[in-house]
Amino acid sequence: IIHVESQPGIGSSFSIYLPVVEQELSTTNQTENIIDDPRGGEETIMVVDDDEDIRMLTTDLLESFGYTVHSFKNGEEALVHFKRNPDQFDLIITDMTMPRMTGYELAKEVLGIRKKMPILLCTGYSENISKTRALEMGIRKYLQKPLQNKELLFSVREVLDAS
Repeated sequence: IIHVESQPGIGSSFSIYLPVVEQELSTTNQTENIIDDPRGGEETIMVVDDDEDIRMLTTDLLESFGYTVHSFKNGEEALVHFKRNPDQFDLIITDMTMPRMTGYELAKEVLGIRKKMPILLCTGYSENISKTRALEMGIRKYLQKPLQNKELLFSVREVLDAS
């Protein structure tokens, strides 16, 4: 129920009366945890980043959620490994800016071999490729660094589940 009283030149008063709903607290908490907690998986993921700390942290995080991870320090190494067995990987997570071969170049090569390969491109800033251009070329997800662990985990699950 909403009750309104208004007098010109004096002001208005709003009274809102909401019904009391009793609900078990544990049910609410369980629902919130399901929404807030990312799910893991058993898929195989390729992680490509020239920053060793980021590469190792990402690998450890994904492995702790059940994924099998193969990590590479540059796009050239990753591409050589990918070409050996293109169906080995369920997802590629790559940094954009790397020496020798950018994440965009790696994605372009990979998509030329396996057109529907799920790729998640991470970038701090890149004037070489926009989010729109990345998605148009077939990259499934474009993320801005720095990433929170949950954001990465939810994005990984989203891309894998959509494939």
